[in-house]
Amino acid sequence: MLAIFRQMTAHHFEKYISHFSTTMDLLDFLMEILLVFKDLVSRPVFSRDWCQMIMLQNSVILKSLRFFSHTIRDYFFQPFEIQAWNNFFHCAIAFLTQPSLQLETFSQNKRSRIVARYKDMRRETSFEIRAMWFNL
Repeated sequence: MLAIFRQMTAHHFEKYISHFSTTMDLLDFLMEILLVFKDLVSRPVFSRDWCQMIMLQNSVILKSLRFFSHTIRDYFFQPFEIQAWNNFFHCAIAFLTQPSLQLETFSQNKRSRIVARYKDMRRETSFEIRAMWFNL
């Protein structure tokens, strides 16, 4: 699943969601995937020393959260679907606060390598959370 999301562009994602026959099907998809992502960051599947895999997973989740935020805003604002918004915020906060993104706990060398390759994903996520909050 992560490999598929990693390959998707915004165009691919828009095409994919356009194939849902009803907004309820789209809502079910978003709810499930947000819960899966929340579980992935809350209960990691990779060992803590697999830093590269964890960061790759996190970069894919962040990219997907960006797609999902636009979808939730576009499809579930009028009428307002509280559970979609609620799940997005819970998933984003779980992502933001996960131990593997707390860069200050790493050595300077490891922190520098992560920031050089992936940037500070907490910052990027907080921008997405703020944008969604202001959309409310």
